[in-house]
Amino acid sequence: MIQINLYGVKNQLRIFWVIEQYPGPNWRRADITEKLVNDLYFPSINKPHFKDLYEIAGYPETVKERGPTGNFYTYETSARYLIIQREAPRLEKFEDFKHFMRYNNWKRDVYSNGDASQQIMSRYDQRRLGDPYGVAKMFGGLDSKCLKLTEAFTKMNFHAIASPAHENGNPVWEFNESKWVGVAYDGLPKRWDFDWIQFSTDGKDICANYADKNSCLDNVYCGWCPTNKDISKCMPGEKNGPFFNATCEEGWVVKTPEQPYAKPLVIAVSVIVVLLVLPVYVYHFTHKRQN
Repeated sequence: MIQINLYGVKNQLRIFWVIEQYPGPNWRRADITEKLVNDLYFPSINKPHFKDLYEIAGYPETVKERGPTGNFYTYETSARYLIIQREAPRLEKFEDFKHFMRYNNWKRDVYSNGDASQQIMSRYDQRRLGDPYGVAKMFGGLDSKCLKLTEAFTKMNFHAIASPAHENGNPVWEFNESKWVGVAYDGLPKRWDFDWIQFSTDGKDICANYADKNSCLDNVYCGWCPTNKDISKCMPGEKNGPFFNATCEEGWVVKTPEQPYAKPLVIAVSVIVVLLVLPVYVYHFTHKRQN
């Protein structure tokens, strides 16, 4: 899933295209920036987004053939789509987004259909005997990658984890010779309970290129920090402080964008003040002349 925070972005800005292809000459592309701006997210659920490709690929026939379990092959009524639609508006922090990309609460989520494979981070190995959606198999989500624009733009950082979902009561994936007979994992760890890792590019820091305060503050992702050693420094950050767990003991400052309502508000207040003060002056001078 792609999720963004867009503030003050005009609809004419074109930043997001979707291109899909079915084997052969059947492919589609479209600029769906407007949808992304309106919804602030775009769901990716391993099903064709374009309806004609969805039909060409034979999904409607499969849905009909599967009967009660056909919803597994739908788009806007599938479990993963419904979960994304429900949870996306609640994701306010980056950590919430990272947690969501590993979400698998199949035992309790009403949209899971009781199937561990129908979650954001699927676990087909957790299917139980007699599961109507299919048998258990070594398949599912293996890793997650998340990128925060502010970190990527300033230091080319991104976050990744290499483990099937082991949150929400799901067991840690472990190669089990008795359960998965004949499966070799030479050179791979037996137990996969890894945590998130933050990757970065050595020496990349866009804010470090600015040596003076004015040029530093012209960059929306940089802030100015006067240090205790009388050496000021431009650092990646926002109004709440520097990024990457860095600190600025005092004097942290960022450029404050002018709000769209600021100028009209100033004009309105000025007019009101003039209208209130002007009668006082008129009365004062008129009364003085009469005396």
